[in-house]
Amino acid sequence: MTKRRTKPGKAALDALGYHKGPDTLERDLAGYFSAFRQTPKNDRDAAGVCFAFLSILMIYAAMRKGAAKTDRHDKEWGLPPEDVVPVPWWVIDVATRGWVRYLRSPPSVSLGEAYGIEGGGQGRHPYKNRIATYTRDWKIALDVWHRVQQAKKQGEKLPIRDGAIPAVAVALGFEESTVERAWKRHGKMIKAAYQNWTKTSGSSDHD
Repeated sequence: MTKRRTKPGKAALDALGYHKGPDTLERDLAGYFSAFRQTPKNDRDAAGVCFAFLSILMIYAAMRKGAAKTDRHDKEWGLPPEDVVPVPWWVIDVATRGWVRYLRSPPSVSLGEAYGIEGGGQGRHPYKNRIATYTRDWKIALDVWHRVQQAKKQGEKLPIRDGAIPAVAVALGFEESTVERAWKRHGKMIKAAYQNWTKTSGSSDHD
């Protein structure tokens, strides 16, 4: 089990110059698709279903939360029930393929088995745990790169290994080795995704 440090208070974080990194729906959806694409072929059915439905859950939560702040909020549904919301095509594709497998399978095959998340798949591969770890590491790596980019905007150069990684470890309460592993695993993808977000949103601050 990862040993956690006591998380410092706001004053300590301010003294370190720490600012929370990007935390957006687009970031999470991009992360889940990336994880899905990297999953070995023999595991892709189960992993794809888990990531697809987790994406739907994230979209649902974001849309419902956003609607609560507008005059379009619906007391029963959150949003007007006939509103159309954007969902990545790969999510629809994965969910549909699993449903079609279920419809075409013998009566003895359960819905979970058709989706590959029950029976042999679930027992051998705890996808819920893998998704939780992936999401945590993706956010850690993004915080590392966010700090580097924020320093660059201020005309400073913050080294990753001896600057951003230790600072994020202290701020989030993880061992430096955990943050370093997360960066090594996701750093390359993070750089491309971060550039895309700032380009499309017009801002590098997604707090």
